Amino acid sequence: MSNKTTKEQRLKQILNENNGNLILEDLIDINNSKDTSLFVRHDNQKVFDIVTKFGKISANEIYTKESFEVVITEDDLLQQIDQVEKTTSHEEFLKNPIIKSLNIKYKDLLIDNFNNAKKAIIEELSLQMQKSNKTWKEFVSQADDKLVETNTWTIYIGFMFISFLINETSNTKQFFAPLFLKEATVTVENGRAVLKADGPIKKNEKIFLILKSSGFDLEINEDFTKASIKNVFEKTKKLWSARYAHVMPEDILEKTPRRSYEDIKNKTIKFHPGMLLGLFEPMGGYIRDRMNEIIKNNKIDGIIDVTINKKKYTKRIDSVIFNNSNDEEEQGGLIKVTPTNYSQDRATISALNQHTIIWGPPGTGKSQTIGNILANILYYEKTALVVSEKRAALDVLRKRLGRLSKFALFLLTNKNVDIFYDPIIKYIDNIETADEAEDVNAVSVFSADEKNYYQIMKKASFSSQSDLIFDIIESVMKNNANFTKSTFKNLQDLVPYKLKFPNDIIFDNNFIKNVLKFNKLNSLNSHSWSKAAREKKAKIIPLLKNISELAEKYDNLNFLIDLIAQVEDTDILNQVIALSRSRYKIDQAKPISTDYEIEKILTSKILDKIEELPNNLKEKYKEFTTSAKLKNLNPFHFLKKYIDIIKILFPIIITTPDVDLSNWKEQEFDYCIVDECSQVKTQNGLPALYLAKIKILSGDQQQMRPSTWFKSKNTNNAYWGNNDSLLDFAITKGVCKIHLEKNYRSNKSLLMGFSNKIFYESKLNIIDSNMNHHEQAIEVVNIDDVVNETNYNLKEVEIVVQKAKENLKKYSTIILLAFNAPQADKIRDYIFSNEPELGDAVINNKIMIKNIENIQGEEANLVIISVVYNEQSRISSTYVGIKNGDHSLNVAITRAIDKMIVVKSIKANHIKITHETSKEVTTFRNWLRFLDMNDEERYEFLKAENNEIPEPNIDRIFDLKEKMKTKIIDSIHQSIPRLPKGMRIEIDYRIGLQKVDLAILKESKLIIGFNIDYSQLKDKEEFITLRDNNLFLRVKGYNIFLIDQVVWANKRNEFIEQIIQG
Repeated sequence: MSNKTTKEQRLKQILNENNGNLILEDLIDINNSKDTSLFVRHDNQKVFDIVTKFGKISANEIYTKESFEVVITEDDLLQQIDQVEKTTSHEEFLKNPIIKSLNIKYKDLLIDNFNNAKKAIIEELSLQMQKSNKTWKEFVSQADDKLVETNTWTIYIGFMFISFLINETSNTKQFFAPLFLKEATVTVENGRAVLKADGPIKKNEKIFLILKSSGFDLEINEDFTKASIKNVFEKTKKLWSARYAHVMPEDILEKTPRRSYEDIKNKTIKFHPGMLLGLFEPMGGYIRDRMNEIIKNNKIDGIIDVTINKKKYTKRIDSVIFNNSNDEEEQGGLIKVTPTNYSQDRATISALNQHTIIWGPPGTGKSQTIGNILANILYYEKTALVVSEKRAALDVLRKRLGRLSKFALFLLTNKNVDIFYDPIIKYIDNIETADEAEDVNAVSVFSADEKNYYQIMKKASFSSQSDLIFDIIESVMKNNANFTKSTFKNLQDLVPYKLKFPNDIIFDNNFIKNVLKFNKLNSLNSHSWSKAAREKKAKIIPLLKNISELAEKYDNLNFLIDLIAQVEDTDILNQVIALSRSRYKIDQAKPISTDYEIEKILTSKILDKIEELPNNLKEKYKEFTTSAKLKNLNPFHFLKKYIDIIKILFPIIITTPDVDLSNWKEQEFDYCIVDECSQVKTQNGLPALYLAKIKILSGDQQQMRPSTWFKSKNTNNAYWGNNDSLLDFAITKGVCKIHLEKNYRSNKSLLMGFSNKIFYESKLNIIDSNMNHHEQAIEVVNIDDVVNETNYNLKEVEIVVQKAKENLKKYSTIILLAFNAPQADKIRDYIFSNEPELGDAVINNKIMIKNIENIQGEEANLVIISVVYNEQSRISSTYVGIKNGDHSLNVAITRAIDKMIVVKSIKANHIKITHETSKEVTTFRNWLRFLDMNDEERYEFLKAENNEIPEPNIDRIFDLKEKMKTKIIDSIHQSIPRLPKGMRIEIDYRIGLQKVDLAILKESKLIIGFNIDYSQLKDKEEFITLRDNNLFLRVKGYNIFLIDQVVWANKRNEFIEQIIQG
């Protein structure tokens, strides 16, 4: 029995047993020791005690008021300074609970010279006071990073703390966490830090779900949207008093106790006082509620329905692309707002017609593809839901859509309501003043012109007279002749008369006279001619008249007529001649529609819909516009109140999986697009897919996976098995996969080369850009004799920061990437403490500080990596060494656009390989080896193993390419007998890992290059692919042309001129 069948049977068993909690519990990662929503410690970096930090007066305001604005006074430091000043002896110092902890650092000095110690302590505490804004800037920076990465607001005040442990057979988990969280903001302005709050109070859904799954019932259904912390405490204390009165504190306006895992020994719930300001990630209840609905309705298995015969996927795509219909839409007409390549076009066509996985390795244009898919969805008046756990990916998509983004409602977390309302107000004004618009033309992937060209060239290439046909074409085009079907017929009629023409004959007013003279047909008196001669001349003159406009000058008309005399298949020759004039429009990139053109069409259509609304909805629309302009409702209340209008105005909704979409029902959207779905947990993604008819998943199995949640508890959950992500789930189901194959991000092939070979089997098309040839792609800084610290490497921190300073003005964007979170924190702290210029760059997003766990989806011109590990590190326990750690490495090393600097304290030979070594550790070791190679060795390592042209017709293809190379080289030497100094012709010239059939270089600069088009000997797919690959070279800045016999004949003179110009 297959693994897939087992999983599906297990799912049915789970559902039949009504055991949906196995799925719901998987929504929480109880093994995440860093999750403050499950276990919180106030460390004065990410979590702060309210009473201690703010003092009793401010803490009381925070406790009693629904909205407040409080200056952060650093009351703890003030109290410490005050108490130190009052002490008169070391003994008194040790007895004071507020300051005795300072004894650890100053013990010896306090004993030796108490007064000097007092001064040193007071000076340091005062310095901390003055620099406290640094702490809050770091705090805000970390919160902003999380908002950009995940659309998750993380600044909250947690309260009503509980502690308990779950003791199972194989695992014990301790919890110390708040039951409730109040949204807040921290700003640093005018030299002071301010805490503000006017947001709702939320349940900590994670802890409530764990309590429920463990048999504790603390469920509460009260709405605390408008409430103070005091209101919530008093209300819940009253509701739960029957069972928990004896363990509840009388008041929570106290210092929060500090707890470690070892302190939590109680299996029963204990309540604790206190309030903590910190970075928390509570989980909303929407996903859980929607999953409950799906489970109860037995819908999981039917969310993605697939066909058994997978060949139907490809046939459906090909039938759209290669349709014989002359109707553009039936041929696969696409609206394009950004240029795309063939693999992106196939992905778009597939996605618009069937469930599709868009498999996009780093930098291959997933967002471009999604942007074009959405443009088509809008144009054809369909609807779509777009979700991603990475807010950064959604922000990129907004930019890709350009002016069309106004037709998408972005439901993203933001404390500034203007960011939500201002685009809506502007959109309303655009709609209400819309003009009528002209339609735009859809573009076919394989147009009627291309189809005609391919068919004629194929027919000519397989003709027994193919060489003759193309020799005629070259002769005609070389002389820039006006060669038509009629001209060919006249030349053919001249053949029996065996006329001879002078070389370099000129077609002027004396043309006929000169030809007759050259053939001695006008030197005799006409009366002395025989009747036959007179008849011959009478027939020749009209034929000569008919070819008198053939060209201005012809170098060897005799050669042309001799060739024409041999032609048997005149139809195919005439067809090829007709092609020669149209060729170049086939080779250019497909035209794109401007977002302005499509915007005008859509606004006009939506205005029509509004005008056709029934009266009750028209009135509601007027309310909607007024409310939007007043900005008088919370965005999600606004959404709920005017959902009918929003569904008309906004065909596309863009958000994250956890945002409440309860206003939409099963399959209400035509499409659902889940971006970066390799990072989306199956349970998080299914509710979004449930809302759409066609499911589109964009991701890459070789990139990072989500956390494996609740694994220790639900090992019997066979259905989820190895389905770590929504992408895995879709692949298991058998959804159609389309691979994107061209890397646009990296301007140097070496930046993507290692990943291409190791993770993508050298199947990606990666090319060096034709710029900055002398700029090193990868710079490696090796550090020796590093002290073995715990989780961080201070020497690497210093070098990374120094490299950032050196390159700050050279690169527009920089990522400082650490291979673990503590190192990233050290880099951030070092910058904000010592490098104000770099700190400003971080605040202004010129520099991003990332760790390997949160880097996916980012890119920068320069990436500076701190590997952290050294010879003593146990790599199998690091993030790159654990299961799927190689995927994290792949993501980390593919972020650079122009350059990557790697700072490392470890070498490949520090890692010993045995038969038990995991693939993750082996891959990391191979990467270290790659780094310590020079560029020549790296290119040799990266060479693809098989670049041979596949069958069929391999011999004919080889012959064609060799003939064309010879023809080009001969033509160059004929036109330029002596090449200029430094100029050379090179066959099979390499651009990074790619080959160009023939290149002309001057010194090291490529002047022009040619790839030979052999698609006429293969199939239509090859016709498109060769053009696509050549356009990619041109996008990368190379003057390279795809040529066949017709193109060379047509453009030969232009190409030669480019070479002469050099």
